[in-house]
Amino acid sequence: MPTTPQTWLITGCSSGFGEFFVRQLRAQGDNVIATGRNAATKLAHLKDTGASILDLDVAAPVPEIEAKMAEAWGLYPNGTDVVVNNAGYILSGVFEELTSRKSREQDMLACFKTNFHGPLNITRALLPRLRAKGKGTMLFMSSQAGFHADANATGYVATKHALEGAVECRSKELAIFAPDIKVLLVEPSYFRTRAFGNINRVPQHITLYAEFNKAVFDAVTSAVAKEPGTRTRRSRS
Repeated sequence: MPTTPQTWLITGCSSGFGEFFVRQLRAQGDNVIATGRNAATKLAHLKDTGASILDLDVAAPVPEIEAKMAEAWGLYPNGTDVVVNNAGYILSGVFEELTSRKSREQDMLACFKTNFHGPLNITRALLPRLRAKGKGTMLFMSSQAGFHADANATGYVATKHALEGAVECRSKELAIFAPDIKVLLVEPSYFRTRAFGNINRVPQHITLYAEFNKAVFDAVTSAVAKEPGTRTRRSRS
């Protein structure tokens, strides 16, 4: 028997996993709401898929997030079935430079707004609707950084550890109050998603770390497009 298409809302669809999810889900006949910043230009390449395109900055203030989620919910008759929190912000830098006055905490705040507060604000805005619907799935794209630490990755690792802690708590709460809403955490390792080509780096100003920072930069640069994982491999696993 034919199955009823599901409706997916996906953040961070300009490239990487987000773009791949959109194309794969549309190919199998599901409805997709593809979101991203500056969607008119950055998501223009997805229009041919037939996905609904919605401009969304996951780091926006809560009232704006709530308004966007209300808009997204109304795009299809039965609302949204699956929410994929995929948007991410990769921040590279050693702890001492990241937490110095020169950084002024702005880099860390930007990382937390996208990787931690954004997913929580989005799912919080949609949760009452999913609960009223009686079912749904909330998926969070974390990383191996959610359970593993690396030198020069303090900011990114901190956000993923925080996200996983909050999501695991949310999962236990929903098991009590809304057991038909599923919560999933995905922890990819190194995949060819252009992520290494979009790394944000904190200002480097402590001489002690100069050589180390360069070595990390060179290693990351050389790894671009050579990561062991592919998006196709992930989708089939």
